Amino acid sequence: SMKERELEAALVTSTGHLAFLHLGSSARIGQDIMKVWESETLNKISRSFSLQNSIQALNPSGSRFKVTTSNDDKFYSFIKKDKSGKNIAIPVFNYSSQDEEIQINVNNAGFTNGKVRFYDAYNDEQIDIEIKNGVIRVPMKASSYRLLIMG
Repeated sequence: SMKERELEAALVTSTGHLAFLHLGSSARIGQDIMKVWESETLNKISRSFSLQNSIQALNPSGSRFKVTTSNDDKFYSFIKKDKSGKNIAIPVFNYSSQDEEIQINVNNAGFTNGKVRFYDAYNDEQIDIEIKNGVIRVPMKASSYRLLIMG
């Protein structure tokens, strides 16, 4: 489905691995398939690839570690930092077919308790999230993703 393609692109581009999107006259594999994708899906996928290059925390030379969620069978999250450790991103994926509030254990990531304003780069919005006892609760729509950036 188109939603699965969006989630896949968001995951690949947020892990810190180098990923490329070949679309247009220079593409050799897949360009005929991508031509029939919905424009909204193409825009979201292109945005994921664009963010990969513009957000320092997603730099391949940085570190990445998985964090536990309230249900690792339905949700996935990790913390990605740039090489300096100062720029932090928390990609969050809801693979369930329901809207959920996902609890993510960030206890070992150096966060302190309190309200933190994150920028959700995938959805281009500010979101206030409470960190309590090393856990953040992130509201998520069904089959969706967020890229939470500190600050």
